[in-house]
Order: sequence, then C-alpha cells, then structure tokens
Amino acid sequence: MPRDSSSLMTDIDNSTSQLKARELSTWETRRAARTLAHHATDAADLAQLLDMLGLTAAHGKATP
Repeated sequence: MPRDSSSLMTDIDNSTSQLKARELSTWETRRAARTLAHHATDAADLAQLLDMLGLTAAHGKATP
C-alpha cells in the first residue's frame, strides 16, 4: 500500500530531528568537510554544500 505524502514528511522530519540531536565528533565533522571538498566541482559548490550541513571550511582543517 503506498504511503501518503504527509506520512512520508513526518518520517523525514523525525529522521532530521534525530540527526540534529546527535552531536558529531570533531573527527566526523572534519571528515565530512574534507569529503565535500573532494567532491565539490568548485569553491562555490563547496561553500553551498558546507552550508547545507551547517559546516564551514574551518571544519575541514586539522587542529594541532
């Protein structure tokens, strides 16, 4: 039986809330930023991708 769109949106909202509730480690955020940098087509694309995840270029830098 197909699901209605409101049920699907509720599932997506719940998943998003769970992801936001989970705090990422420094390693995870650095790895995510570096992975985006690897796959971005240019600087503008990278900036947009980082912004979508709430990250900045600084998240990709290793801390001494």
